[in-house]
Amino acid sequence: MPPLTTVEERERFIRYTRMNRWPLIERFPVPEDLQTDLLASMTGSPPDFVRATIAAMTAAVQRDASELMADADFHAAVEAIPLSPGDRLIAIGDSVTADRRGWFELLKASIKLALPTGVEVVNLGLSGDTTADVLERLDVLENARPTWVLVMLGTNDTRYHGSTQAYRMVGLAETERNIRALMECVTGDLAADATLITPPPADQERISSFFQGAAVTWRADELDAVAALIRSLDSDCVDVSQSIRASALSGLLEADGVHPTVSGQRHIVRFVAKRLAHFRRSGIARLGDTAQRHQVPTEAGA
Repeated sequence: MPPLTTVEERERFIRYTRMNRWPLIERFPVPEDLQTDLLASMTGSPPDFVRATIAAMTAAVQRDASELMADADFHAAVEAIPLSPGDRLIAIGDSVTADRRGWFELLKASIKLALPTGVEVVNLGLSGDTTADVLERLDVLENARPTWVLVMLGTNDTRYHGSTQAYRMVGLAETERNIRALMECVTGDLAADATLITPPPADQERISSFFQGAAVTWRADELDAVAALIRSLDSDCVDVSQSIRASALSGLLEADGVHPTVSGQRHIVRFVAKRLAHFRRSGIARLGDTAQRHQVPTEAGA
């Protein structure tokens, strides 16, 4: 990764980097000040810059949530989300979820404004995570003691590495296996409810331009295939992919063609809240209980 030379690059890095969610630090915590110092060193910034940037993003989320809650429909949707005192709503995902300006942070702030105390909302999103990475962090999820888990994964399964020979991180067959295993662990071992959310779509033209010459890239059509897989596994999933496509991609994705803009994240939280308000907290996405299971296809190299 090249050095971060501009304020915008440093802020972007901080926006998506949550060191407290790194597996080693989750399992062997270090003081927050040390995490700040390390993040400052990584970005070539003073620690005060890191603290100020995080504080500004946190304040922006609070403002955005207040604006969202001023809309009667959104307010009603958040109030209708089936959460009660003692519930622990956990999100697992990649940078789309880890985003300090992201949909789950907006949902967390909105829930705090609308619902009674005693509901805990925890963001376990980690930038770069694939479905395989999340399986490796199941002990972290278990330690969070969830009663309801929101799962938005798949973007990084379609990430490719290599300048001349590009290799996909996780093949589609393995993505299905991992999602099935994850959901069975959540609903079985952890006795929690679970909701699958499709990842946002990507814009191939922007991806090709932004990552030109880089040793990493994405393929938008393969991300669409992951969304289709999730729809096939659970017809009641929260289909963010289709929702964003119905609204057109313009203005909802960053220049990299992968990450949602702040406006895109606001769109996602509106849609997610509306869908969650209609869920019944019983047997949600218990894939292991379905009578008809999909045959996992064989896939070369997967």
